[in-house]
Amino acid sequence: LHTVRERSKEAANANQILEACPALAPCEIDRWRWQTDDPEDSLEILAQCKALGDERLHLIWPRGEKLRLRAQVGAGNMSMRLRQQHDWFEAEGELTIDDELTLSLARLLELTQDSKGRFLKLDDGEYLELTQRLKQQLDELRGYAGGKGKSIQFHPLTAGGIAASGDDFGTFEVDDAWQRQLQRLHEAKEQVSPVPSTLTAELRDYQQEGFAWLSRLATWGAGACLADDMGLGKTLQALALIVSKAPEGPSLVVAPTSVCANWLDECNRFAPTLKPALFGGGDRGSMIEDAGPFDLIVTSYGLMQQSIEHLQEKRWQTLILDEAQAIKNPVTKRSKAVSRLNAEFKIALTGTPVENHLGELWSLFNFLNPGLLGSLPSFNERFAGPIELQQDQLAKQRLKRLVQPFMLRRLKTQVLEELPSRTEIVLHVEMSKDCLLYKSDSA
Repeated sequence: LHTVRERSKEAANANQILEACPALAPCEIDRWRWQTDDPEDSLEILAQCKALGDERLHLIWPRGEKLRLRAQVGAGNMSMRLRQQHDWFEAEGELTIDDELTLSLARLLELTQDSKGRFLKLDDGEYLELTQRLKQQLDELRGYAGGKGKSIQFHPLTAGGIAASGDDFGTFEVDDAWQRQLQRLHEAKEQVSPVPSTLTAELRDYQQEGFAWLSRLATWGAGACLADDMGLGKTLQALALIVSKAPEGPSLVVAPTSVCANWLDECNRFAPTLKPALFGGGDRGSMIEDAGPFDLIVTSYGLMQQSIEHLQEKRWQTLILDEAQAIKNPVTKRSKAVSRLNAEFKIALTGTPVENHLGELWSLFNFLNPGLLGSLPSFNERFAGPIELQQDQLAKQRLKRLVQPFMLRRLKTQVLEELPSRTEIVLHVEMSKDCLLYKSDSA
């Protein structure tokens, strides 16, 4: 048998295959030799080679059983249904692979949790190849998922993220309650809230943005964490929001004792339409009961804890925790008392939302949006442990997606151009005779 090789054609075909299989490049150990010990890399190479078809590339298995890789499936093969169950939304769904195999949504989320890449190992030893987009969608759904037991539930405040994840599923069925939640979110995004004309302060651009952001979350019905750097005017932004909501009911501010007087001063200076009062003296029960529109009650964390039985009976329009890191420990009596307060809109003001560990973030959001981050043990298992102990970047991204819509943080370096230039005031003080005598005696 005699044959003549066409080296140039062979080389061209080989280079075309290398271009179509970029997963080979990191595994090259020599010219025309590749090797990898990573199963995920092997599956990626196999998937790219299979996509070329038998006519362009013939796969040969030297020994043992070959890797069994099912055909690639994407979002079009996915179906999901959402129905309201009490305060949550319960999800059902499945991924149809072929006429013989269908995986439930619950099983899919289990498999993706155990898989680093887009290949899922099935019970019979086969591997299922997902498109990168579907793998990303399932990861996002797993990050949003909460609830108890085997049921898959989603917090209402995750509606926007879930809708974005499921928008190109083959089937995505929702009920009227879900549609109302999305409509409320849409209205909040479209809302334009002018700064109240009765506010006697000129807000800087970033402060106007902060007020508008707070207004949107108030419309949506979600709690907000304003985490601007110290000195950027968190109190003023919150006061603007209180003034805008004052006609709808009374407001309550809980702050450290040292800050309560400042709230009264700022209110008298910038919000003349409000009626501020320091909680403490007189008949506390009557003060709470009589509180109505335009009333602003300021109390310390200590007094709040002592009077929680009275304070929890009122449905406040706006509830603000100043220096909210005061509730960073969820097991303290203070944190438990705060969680009993009722309000249409909750705001946490803090320059340090996380000081030591992620459990502090959970405590903060357990006050603002209860249930969004799940139970504390679940949060530690899904987020705190992987992020703090294993430096898991995917878990970090999922947590960021959950909390980002409800947290606004600007540093001084970001808004430096809007801040006034530093002013130095030199005061010359003459020492009194008593001070001079004391200094002479000491010498």
